Amino acid sequence: SVADKSYETVTKEQLDELEYELQDVPDFAEEVLKVLQIQNLADMPKNRYSAAIRKIREIKQLRQSVKK
Repeated sequence: SVADKSYETVTKEQLDELEYELQDVPDFAEEVLKVLQIQNLADMPKNRYSAAIRKIREIKQLRQSVKK
């Protein structure tokens, strides 16, 4: 199970980057936690980081283009 922490989690730098990217889209932060079945962003498996960042940036771009 994920609870045993047998996988490597994101680094402090990666976590800072995630939090920075998500500050404009707090609702999506919840979505990320739900999809990855984690309690906190700090628990994100390192191997899911780049996909997560890519997705967050895509969502932000979509939302910005809708706002214009």
